[in-house]
Amino acid sequence: QENLALQQQIGTAETRASELAAREQGVRQQELVEVPRARHTISLYANISSIRWDFGTSNVKGFLASGGGSGIKAFEMDPAQQSGFEMTNHLWQLMGTS
Repeated sequence: QENLALQQQIGTAETRASELAAREQGVRQQELVEVPRARHTISLYANISSIRWDFGTSNVKGFLASGGGSGIKAFEMDPAQQSGFEMTNHLWQLMGTS
């Protein structure tokens, strides 16, 4: 009887392993589609907005390059001091004046 119980546990574990392997394969397939799509979207936003981010700080920092030739505007905002809404509005204002 103990043998039968162990065999059932092994069967259950094997079934679970097969399910997880199939799930992993599905996630990997989805990753092959979603990661390039996300990269393309981010690249598109970066090119449209002309924002170049500085990821070397905990602040929201970077610069805006003007398409009209009026120069470069640097920005740096502390997320602890401003809400996401305020920072977004500030960036929109910078883009509107560039």
